[in-house]
Amino acid sequence: METRLPENSPADFQTPTANESLPLSDWLLELNQRLSSTGAASAEIAFSRGCSTSLIPAGLLIGLAYLLGARHWVSLLLAGLAAGLLALAWSAFAASQAQRRSMERAYQANLLPEILQALPQRNLSLEQLKQAARQTLPEMAPLRTCLEQAALHTQMQHGVEHGK
Repeated sequence: METRLPENSPADFQTPTANESLPLSDWLLELNQRLSSTGAASAEIAFSRGCSTSLIPAGLLIGLAYLLGARHWVSLLLAGLAAGLLALAWSAFAASQAQRRSMERAYQANLLPEILQALPQRNLSLEQLKQAARQTLPEMAPLRTCLEQAALHTQMQHGVEHGK
């Protein structure tokens, strides 16, 4: 049984009337929500996989502690607690990475083309959209982060092309 991370098709992200009918702030909030839900789904799957795949190493760690002389139940309990904490830390790290990568892919493949298509319809530049996102979205909002990182990436490429 093979399970895969959810693949989002462009149809999952398209809302035909969102570009024209929603006020700018509502449209930004909707785009941010779609991006967040994509990341949350991937993070949930990665966390559950991380927890389940950590059971074997945790069992091996407890077995190793027993073989190395931890015969008292308190020692084995502490080894189990340490193994559980390591498994939890690994799972959280895997979930965080999966969430970040999933949101980056969804932004590049789906949201960015939609945004670029909507900008002329809304008579906005990308810079004006970023300014509106700064005013509308919380500081750590995924869409705001993606827009800011895209701006930094573009500036870095522009600087490299011109030898700066």
